[in-house]
Amino acid sequence: MNILIENILNHNKITPEKYRQIMNKQPLPDFNDVTGIDVFVSRILNAKQNNEKIFVGGDYDADGICATAILTDTLNTLGIENGYYIPHRIIEGYGLHEKTVEKVHEKKYNLIITVDNGVKAHAAIKKCHELGIDILVSDHHTFEERPNCPLLHSFEMGENYRYLSGAGIALAIAFSLGVQKKEHVILAGIALLGDMMSVWESNRTIIQHAIQYLKEGYCLPVQKFKSPHESWNETVISYSVVPKLNAVGRMPEILDTNKMIPFLLSNDVLEINSFYDKINLVNDIRKEKSKQMVNVAEQMIKDYAFPIIHSEHFHEGIVGIIAGKIVNERKLPVAVFSKKGNILKGSFRSIPELNLVEFFEDFKTNFIQFGGHHGAAGAMLSEEKLPLLYEYVNSKKIPIVNLPQPIIVDVACLTVKNVKELEILRPFGVDFEFPIFRVENVFVKQVINLGGKSHYKLLLENDIEILMFNQKNFVKTNLISINFNQITVKKNRGTEIVSIIATN
Repeated sequence: MNILIENILNHNKITPEKYRQIMNKQPLPDFNDVTGIDVFVSRILNAKQNNEKIFVGGDYDADGICATAILTDTLNTLGIENGYYIPHRIIEGYGLHEKTVEKVHEKKYNLIITVDNGVKAHAAIKKCHELGIDILVSDHHTFEERPNCPLLHSFEMGENYRYLSGAGIALAIAFSLGVQKKEHVILAGIALLGDMMSVWESNRTIIQHAIQYLKEGYCLPVQKFKSPHESWNETVISYSVVPKLNAVGRMPEILDTNKMIPFLLSNDVLEINSFYDKINLVNDIRKEKSKQMVNVAEQMIKDYAFPIIHSEHFHEGIVGIIAGKIVNERKLPVAVFSKKGNILKGSFRSIPELNLVEFFEDFKTNFIQFGGHHGAAGAMLSEEKLPLLYEYVNSKKIPIVNLPQPIIVDVACLTVKNVKELEILRPFGVDFEFPIFRVENVFVKQVINLGGKSHYKLLLENDIEILMFNQKNFVKTNLISINFNQITVKKNRGTEIVSIIATN
């Protein structure tokens, strides 16, 4: 067996069932066996028959945006009059709100369907009942109190669907209604990767088909996100598409998140090009603000095992990015809050060894809002509760992250043939990671500066290049040992070469 494949399978402790999922590519599910979906299908078709109006309540992250686009386009395809709304992240916050329900009632909508939110919208659901509006909730977030309305939740849909995100559930609704579009599969695949969902069960099939459809040129708006020299895979989606979708949701004061829906559903090339430039501008601003906030946050971390960082200068929409960067670099759980008045709003990010939901089980009554999952959570609390949060965190034992040891391989096994064969394992992601490999004492023929003082390209023997980014301590040498967890085959002047991205 290919030594790289063998090491990847061993590293992930692949069971026979998962090996079967890898080796036997599955067709897209038809979702006919989804538990609880009949209620949704019946109510939506009833709305069509009675000429009722349906309102889609969305969310502002990549998953929520894609879910809103899928369900809106499905209703359009069925000829059902509909509208949608994604709340302003900073002014309104997450989820369906009572004021939104009141506006929906004023506009004479008969049915509300939430996507990627709703399980905690108890006040809004109660308002629906008071105003005589039917509501269906589709969501994948954890909940304690079951919402008082029909619920389609990934935890209850069946084992094959337990890892679906909001857009994955929206895709299930669309397929069950007989609307089966490749563009919808692409949006669901993007969302699954963007929301860091497991790449097993039906998620694996959806992501694989999404990538194949992208390679075939479907979904013109998404095609804009890829550079010409790249080939579609889960890494390109995760690094080139998802951050830009999220950037619009994070900074709605610059670009209304609701405008992402017509963009993602457009086939007008001029319209797509024009709006994509606006998305790029927002993302550039987001990157600059992120850089500034990271520099400030780094100075505030000190030696805490679970740093809690807050500042009135932090942008509320970007605190999650900052928290993620700190976790990746420091291997510590962290909380990063923005501050307005006496209210702190922010994000928790964690290491694999610490489940945030379980960790804060005994503290949650002190939060104004708290919700999330194992590795990420959002929260709001009053400033007066901050000392209690410090005290609580410091009283807990914080586990130490178990850093994986790199797998040492001979550079001779990094052939074009071996690297190409890795395609059969894709997609990599949550619950099936590409491990860190290491090559030692390899001869460097040439070092090329890629601009700046910390980006380099190293040319090795046998048509191998190593790309090194943000390597401030790199010293030019003829022999080098590097770690990497990204490796691809690309063409260089007509010749296929192996391209490696070194880890920091």
